[in-house]
Parts: sequence; structure tokens; C-alpha cells
Amino acid sequence: MRLALARRVLDIERSQLLQQHAADMRRDLMLDRWNMSGTRRTPIGRESTKGRISDRAVDLWMAMNRLPRCTCPRPMPVTRDPCANCAKWDDLHADLHVELKCKLWEWPCVVRRSPKAAGSTAEPGEDTIALMALLDEAVRRRSEKAPAALSPPP
Repeated sequence: MRLALARRVLDIERSQLLQQHAADMRRDLMLDRWNMSGTRRTPIGRESTKGRISDRAVDLWMAMNRLPRCTCPRPMPVTRDPCANCAKWDDLHADLHVELKCKLWEWPCVVRRSPKAAGSTAEPGEDTIALMALLDEAVRRRSEKAPAALSPPP
């Protein structure tokens, strides 16, 4: 009889503990639902770096366009390194990528225009074409400014 009574008391205590735990969980969920909605961050009015072309980026783009054509054989053997022109283009392209603050997934940020474009058969994306147009426009604006800066004052 004592054993049955002791079990009954333990069962009652366990059920009371479970009920209390369930109530605590419901209260915690209510607090989470009401107190934690929305964002707490303060927006920062940062300016976009897209669309701004620095002078160094224009210099790199001009240097890339002045490079001679690729002399790599087609198809390119796996064991052969790229030609000196391709290696220089790759170095300049990496510098341009950093200068333009492009994201890692925006590689390549520009492509070669030559018919022998380092073995690539893929068409450039719209973002790449737009960036190349921005760079060309910056080069054109710089070339228009250069003669005016070199002419003597009246």
C-alpha cells in the first residue's frame, strides 16, 4: 500500500512539473512572438560603389585594350601555360576586378573583344557588357578632356 501511495505522489509531482514546464514554454513562445518581431538595425545611408569608375580603373582598361593579340595555340594543351599576352591580361583583369570592387561571383568582370578571346566560346553577360560600356565611356570622356587640358590658355 505504501508503495502504491508513493508512486501516486511521484506521478502527481511529475505531472505538475510537466504542466509547469509546458506553461513556461508557452510563455517563452509568446515573448518571442511579441518582443522579437521586426528588425533592430539602423539603416546606414551608404552610397553605391557601382557606376563609379576611378582613374586607375580607366588606366587598367586602356592597358588591357592595348595588349597584342593572344598567341596561344588552339586548342590549348592542358600542359602549356598561357602566352605572355594572356598572362598580362589576366594580371590586369585581376587588378581591375579589385579596383572596381566587384564581388567574387562577378568574375570575369570584363572579357576580351578579340576574335581569339583565350578560347572562350561563351557570350558575355549583360552586366559584363554594361560594365565594358561604362569603361569605354570613361575612356572617351578622358580623351575629350585631354586635348582641352593640353591647349594653352588664351
